[in-house]
Amino acid sequence: MINVMTYFLFFYFAGIFCDPPPAIKNGRNSYFSGPIPVNSVVRYSCSNSFRLIGERILFCISKDKVNGFWDKAAPVCEYYDKNSICPEPTVLGGHKSRISRPPYRHGDSVTFTFGAEQIKPGDRPLPTCESDFPLECPSLPTITHGRHTGEDVASFAPGFSVTYSCEPGYLLLGEKTIRCLSSGNWNAVSPTCKEAECQPPGPFLNGQIKKSESLRVGETVHFSCNEGYRLLGSPSSQCVIVGQRPFWTKMPICEKIFCSPPPPIRNGRHTGSSSVNIPYGSSVTYTCDPGPEEGVNFILIGESTMHCTTDSQKNGIWSGPAPHCELSVSEVRCPPPQILRGQISSRKKDQYSYNDTVVFACLFGFTMKGSKEIRCNAQGAWEPSVPVCEKDCQAPPKILHGQKEDKHVIRFDPGTSVKYSCDPGYVLVGEESIHCTIDGVWIPTVPTCKVAECNPSGKQVFKKPTNQIIRPDVNSSCDEGYRLSESVYQLCQDTIPWYMEIRLCKDSYSSDWAPSLGTYICLGCNPKKKTRRQKKKKSTFSDPEQGVKGSSIATAVA
Repeated sequence: MINVMTYFLFFYFAGIFCDPPPAIKNGRNSYFSGPIPVNSVVRYSCSNSFRLIGERILFCISKDKVNGFWDKAAPVCEYYDKNSICPEPTVLGGHKSRISRPPYRHGDSVTFTFGAEQIKPGDRPLPTCESDFPLECPSLPTITHGRHTGEDVASFAPGFSVTYSCEPGYLLLGEKTIRCLSSGNWNAVSPTCKEAECQPPGPFLNGQIKKSESLRVGETVHFSCNEGYRLLGSPSSQCVIVGQRPFWTKMPICEKIFCSPPPPIRNGRHTGSSSVNIPYGSSVTYTCDPGPEEGVNFILIGESTMHCTTDSQKNGIWSGPAPHCELSVSEVRCPPPQILRGQISSRKKDQYSYNDTVVFACLFGFTMKGSKEIRCNAQGAWEPSVPVCEKDCQAPPKILHGQKEDKHVIRFDPGTSVKYSCDPGYVLVGEESIHCTIDGVWIPTVPTCKVAECNPSGKQVFKKPTNQIIRPDVNSSCDEGYRLSESVYQLCQDTIPWYMEIRLCKDSYSSDWAPSLGTYICLGCNPKKKTRRQKKKKSTFSDPEQGVKGSSIATAVA
């Protein structure tokens, strides 16, 4: 809970801040980050082997209510000697605290009280155990093959630092920088400079090293590889100093030499691998394949064995070119081939020898059937046989009152056949099948379907039969004074029975009606009474829905 005074101070000094507390060497403080308001506290501490000289705690204060500052200087961390012992301290009018007991070592503090009040920090200086040695450190000696930054300095006060360095080719052994302590001693002995030497180089696999007489800094060694190996990298290495240690610069390696896979040869083989590199010194041997057919053999031309060796740049190469296999054949000749509706697209010859090839091409609009390339074999014949140039036929034409059985084929190659058939009530005129020739023509001529003669069966009916095959009457016409009217249907016997439609002609001025094309059937009239230009003809029909049964007279106009 914040008391009234803290609450007052917080708002009284609101907005006033101190700068970050100063850092100290060999020590640290409790500050992390961010603004530091008035009344904040930081605490200092030293690293091991160092003691705090000054106040451990600093306060952020303000006197003008505008600026903030630290109430005192930051302490320092000084190296101290734990083995140095101080005598019993005395303070006039003071009493030593029981907490402080001898022995008093370098860095210890003793607390005194005056009456009942304990000394507070800042009231009076506290006694501190200091060393009895002189405050100045002794002069430093020079070092062989080296120097230091205090060579021209007359005296060395506590806190003074000296840095050593060595001549090129020498390494510093010891502390590079030493410091004068308040005890009057240097915190470390002076270092020395030792001549730097590299370790003997090696081992160097598959090669040799030409060493110099010494291994001092700046010396160089040279490398070479055994036969069958090549050097990758610099052929030499030098001894240098890197980070106070002597090292050889990067040494090369000896890489085994390989030749590329031996080249393949046509109609032959070799003893090596076609996909794996061949090591230096290896050999491969070539042989030819057996003859492709009876009477034909392959002969190896060139050196049968090659060796993997090197060129002047130590690259793997073969000792010579690969051999090749040639055919040994008798005088084989093939006649010039002929092709109809096509031509030879390769180079033409008067005579062709063994293994010569010919390439064909068809004329425009024709398709090749067979191999476009043929070869002259050992028997003097072409294989495979000469191809044929042919043309596809167009889709076979449709016929009226009939259909074709092409099974929905899209392409019609030469040799394809198509069969035709007619609808019921029609008969086929011509050949039933046609076929496609290599010229892309259908032969023979496409057949046609003509009207079949009706072989009547039963009576004519007025009602149109359902689910039956009906041959419609499409060319009917009537004589002058008559017009087309209803139809009657006649069943015709055939492989598939069918009905023939007969259109009737009706008198334009009366109820008389008759079949078209000059044949009449008189309804509602006296059949015994002959009209002008009439001939009697008896016809039998039946129409139950219209109440017409039995016989009537049909007449034909002369």
